[in-house]
Amino acid sequence: MLPAPDEADLQTEFDVELPCGHVDAEGVVHREGRVRLRARALFPGLRLMF
Repeated sequence: MLPAPDEADLQTEFDVELPCGHVDAEGVVHREGRVRLRARALFPGLRLMF
């Protein structure tokens, strides 16, 4: 089993550029943004308490 990573070593947000972009309600195209990894994706055994 691998040791658990330190929180400081764990990167959960990443800058992204969407090739086609996302068009909002006003018609503005957004191509750059950030995505976050979900805790369940990082720790499959995690159970939510609520």
